[in-house]
Amino acid sequence: MGKKILIMGCTGMLGHTVFLQLSQCKEYDVYATARVSEGLSRWFDTESLDRIIAGVDAGNLETIAEA
Repeated sequence: MGKKILIMGCTGMLGHTVFLQLSQCKEYDVYATARVSEGLSRWFDTESLDRIIAGVDAGNLETIAEA
């Protein structure tokens, strides 16, 4: 794969759209974060869910570093 990209906050309007659009580009290895995993299956397909890292809080640098 190509360059890795981490989208913070895939449950927001902007993060959701950026994640879905960039995920279609084969030259990028795209991942996204979410604070909680509940409800993600309503908005994302199974392949996308495999690339979402839940439990990440943008206000907590430790969770960002782990992602």
